Amino acid sequence: MHMATLSLSKLAFKSLIFICLIGFSKSSFAQESNDTTYYYFQDGSISMVESPWAGGYKTYQIFGSTNKPIYEIVDARHSFTTSTTFAFYENGAVKSAQIHNNPGASLYFYETEIRFDRTNVPMSKKTRRTPAQSIEDSMGETFLWKADPGVWIKQEVMKCYALPEQ
Repeated sequence: MHMATLSLSKLAFKSLIFICLIGFSKSSFAQESNDTTYYYFQDGSISMVESPWAGGYKTYQIFGSTNKPIYEIVDARHSFTTSTTFAFYENGAVKSAQIHNNPGASLYFYETEIRFDRTNVPMSKKTRRTPAQSIEDSMGETFLWKADPGVWIKQEVMKCYALPEQ
């Protein structure tokens, strides 16, 4: 009975290693595609274009209702990594971009969340550093998009104090 359990454990362990190796070899992180991927709005116009990996970089161009790129995000795989995960609205517009940045030999990694409206115009950006070393780190920084010059405007935290009792 004890030998059967031991040999089943060895078989289970070998199977687990085999499954892990197969899963790793098919990882999307390890594969590079030579094709550009297009994402569309429901009306058929382009919502986002994802370039193939080239030289360790991948570019995402997000298009507005005028069919012109209005925002760009770049992923990287070098001594540092940047990876982006997107969520989409039902109409095909980009809802949010979760950007994870590991700067390599740093003690920290950084997360950025960008939210878009239903026409792919950026609305807000929230950045955080992990692990947090202070209350400010845990709160992160918030920015609002100013479309005319195409820049992020940092939002300041208002500090409020109670009035002394009289």
